[in-house]
Amino acid sequence: MNDLRSEIRAAFEKEQAANPPVANLRERIVKTASTQPRRETNLQWMAVAAAVVIGSLVVVGLMSSRQAHRSLVPAAHPTPSPIADYGPPPAGVPLFYAGDPKHPGWYIGFDWNGVPQGTIKLAQPIDGQLSQAPDGSSFAYSTIGKGGYQQFLDRLGQATASEPAAHYVSEMWADDSQHICTLDDFKGQWTLGIKRPGEAPTLSSTVAIDPSIARSGILAIELRSCSLPVDRAVLVYNYGGRPTEVWVVRISNGAILYHQSHAANTLADIVASHDSVLIAESSNQSTGYLMGGTAPNTTIR
Repeated sequence: MNDLRSEIRAAFEKEQAANPPVANLRERIVKTASTQPRRETNLQWMAVAAAVVIGSLVVVGLMSSRQAHRSLVPAAHPTPSPIADYGPPPAGVPLFYAGDPKHPGWYIGFDWNGVPQGTIKLAQPIDGQLSQAPDGSSFAYSTIGKGGYQQFLDRLGQATASEPAAHYVSEMWADDSQHICTLDDFKGQWTLGIKRPGEAPTLSSTVAIDPSIARSGILAIELRSCSLPVDRAVLVYNYGGRPTEVWVVRISNGAILYHQSHAANTLADIVASHDSVLIAESSNQSTGYLMGGTAPNTTIR
């Protein structure tokens, strides 16, 4: 190993001796550099480059801000008007109707999920209440404001039948949506009848209601339900300051199956299910009556 090192050193010294270094090389390089004229630095191109870079950054920042703003603002979607023409009501679908407050004479039919399914549009607004059959397949109203129904319509609002004023005390659709139940008083005798729209009653039964109610001069007895399959009708007498009366009557023969009298001002009203199976006695508290003596709550029987 020592011999190898000696040989390498000897070879290097021999090569260096053949090419000796230039004398005073460092001093000569420094002197040459210091005698060269100094070049003026041109900063104009640097300013231009900086302006370009800054402008690019500003543009990028504005675009980012605009995109962020767009993402925060929800997209606008057209909202359909809640009052609209939903087209002809579908056949065979039970509907209940509500008047369109912005279009007199229009009625919107809803299914039992509350979804609009159709609109009927009468040729002229009626002066009174439009009474619908339980399934919404037919309608009736009074053309004189009292005395029962004189005009009948189909599910599309087209006239189907009419009849002269019969001056019934009360009149309503039966639960089959095909017949009309009537209640009349003639010389103190109460009569319950069944008929088709535009026709005379085909069934008439006398109901033995206390004639003193008729003699009072206030004919406030009304039908609350009428069911042909069950053969029952519910009648209610309700007038402020007088006892409230309720009767359940067999339609076929007029027999009174149930009668209940409630003290004056205890009940606001009595309503019944279409099949005449249930009745609800609404406490007068629901009307805000403050004179006392009201029923404690609403009772369903």
